[in-house]
Amino acid sequence: ATTKTSEAESPKAPALDPETSPDVRKACLPQPGVVSPVQPVALFLTVHLERKCDLAQCAVRAARSAATLERRFRAAGSSAEVTVGFGERLWSAVQANLPAGIPVHPFHLDNIKSEAGSLPTTGGDIFLHVKADRRSACFL
Repeated sequence: ATTKTSEAESPKAPALDPETSPDVRKACLPQPGVVSPVQPVALFLTVHLERKCDLAQCAVRAARSAATLERRFRAAGSSAEVTVGFGERLWSAVQANLPAGIPVHPFHLDNIKSEAGSLPTTGGDIFLHVKADRRSACFL
C-alpha cells in the first residue's frame, strides 16, 4: 500500500545535525508559498539593489517585510501567500552570514518554461511573489 501525504501538511526540515538549534531548523523549512498549491492569481515584484547597499541587511529586511506582509494578509482575512527569494548576488552575501548547520546549495537559475507559463531570469536581487485565489486578495 502507498501512503499519500496531504498538501496541507507542514513541510519537514531536512536532516540536520542533532545539535542544530531550533532557529536553524526553522530556517531550513521551505516558505509556505513555495510548497502550497498553485493559485489562479499571482503578482511578482523584482527589486534591483544599488551596488553600494549592505546586501545582508537588505536580505534580512526583505525577509522580515515578507513575513509582516503575510501576517497583514492573514489579519485582513486574505488568502494571499507571500514568498521572498534572493538573486545570485544577494544569495552569495547571505550564505556567508548563515549560522553553522544550514545546508547551503549553489545558486543558479535559468529561464524556466512549462505548460503553465514561463519564468524568465531577471537579474534582480530580491523577488517577492504574492499568490491568491482572487486578485483582490493580493492587495491590502
